[in-house]
Amino acid sequence: MHAHLPGNRTQRPGSRLRSRHLGAAPRPVRPERPQAPVGVGTRAKVRRPDRGDPRRGTGHHDRRRHPEAQGHERDHGRPTGTHRERGGPARHRHREAPRAARPREGHGARQGRARDEPRRGARGHRAVPGARLAPRRRGRQPRAQREGPVPLAPVPRRALRRPRPRRAGACPARIQPPRMSKPITLLTTERDLDVLSTLGACRFATTPQLATLWFPTEEAASARLRRLHASSLVTKVFMPVRPYDRRSCTVWALSRKGSRALEQTRPEAERRTVSESERRSGLFLDHTLRRNDLRLALTTLDRDLARDVGLLCWKQVPEEVEFRAPSEGWNASRVRVVPDASVTLQHGGQAHAFDVEIDMGTVAPKRMADRYAAYWRSRRTRALAFGGCASHRVLTLTTTKPRLDRLRAAARAALPGATSRLFWFALLAEAADIKEPAKLLGPVWHTSAVDDDQQPLF
Repeated sequence: MHAHLPGNRTQRPGSRLRSRHLGAAPRPVRPERPQAPVGVGTRAKVRRPDRGDPRRGTGHHDRRRHPEAQGHERDHGRPTGTHRERGGPARHRHREAPRAARPREGHGARQGRARDEPRRGARGHRAVPGARLAPRRRGRQPRAQREGPVPLAPVPRRALRRPRPRRAGACPARIQPPRMSKPITLLTTERDLDVLSTLGACRFATTPQLATLWFPTEEAASARLRRLHASSLVTKVFMPVRPYDRRSCTVWALSRKGSRALEQTRPEAERRTVSESERRSGLFLDHTLRRNDLRLALTTLDRDLARDVGLLCWKQVPEEVEFRAPSEGWNASRVRVVPDASVTLQHGGQAHAFDVEIDMGTVAPKRMADRYAAYWRSRRTRALAFGGCASHRVLTLTTTKPRLDRLRAAARAALPGATSRLFWFALLAEAADIKEPAKLLGPVWHTSAVDDDQQPLF
């Protein structure tokens, strides 16, 4: 029979199992295996004196980047050889000397190995870098580059200078008031007063326009105008590039100081200054300059004694040139018409009156036809308004030939069934040329008739 033992165990004949209740000897305790020192063959956390200091090494989060933390030991001075010469398998690791007894390796030092020899662990294989164990995210720099030592930038020489001592009561450099240059004292001449008078009458003028009247060359005019501008007698006006000639030029105007200087010397001269808003706005600037081309061409012809043409009167102020024309139909109201200029010329001992229209292509042909109709209805009163001149005509100067043909058709539509020589048309480039003012009197004009060829003004 089998003897029943505690724990449902039975004792069979010939069995080595013995029970304590039967007086068996106690089971011998197996001796414990000696433990390896800390950091040798284990994954224990390695303490480093430079851990946590970003200037000497990586932070405390880079445990995986150290070979000791991955279970790989560094070979301190051992010769390279076979697998068993470098320490043998894992079961013989406890036979190695403790870490405290081994020579410590400094930060970045190489002890007992060549320069080109890689670091090797206890098993003989190379230490696996931390970047291969855990791939970093794309687009992010490694931690050693983010927290490691930053290379110093070159220091400029001016940064090594000693700061100058600041005087007591001196303002900081950023809020020092600007140094004002001394005003230039310019002795004005008669020609300077003539230039100021031209600017006051024309309101705007370019350097070539003023050089045509008062200077031998454009370089001399530009140099003198810069001196006048430095003395604050004239002011500059911004002028964009004109589309029809692709050319930019400096535009001048009379300043307030120049107007006061002109008032003291020539009280009868016109003194029309330019305000700040007019200098910023270039809406009618090009229109005014082309009108000034016609005026300067007539002024140059008036100076030429060889030609029997004289400029008796030029008016361009809206209050002086506007008139009221009778309206068409049963309504007795009058239409207000404001020409760009009213001119009186003398030729052959007779006075001729002209109303000038400068067209830049911005007005619809229908509106121009209404204006021509108003001129036609007031043709008799306009001749009397000029003081009983021998003739009265309306001169229209435009930019292109197609625009000229459309304006001629609009004038014919305003005169149904009538043929008149009241309206004359020409191009600005041909009639208002300040370099060759004689073209104004040549055969460059067209009338509103259909089969009319070019003919001279007189």
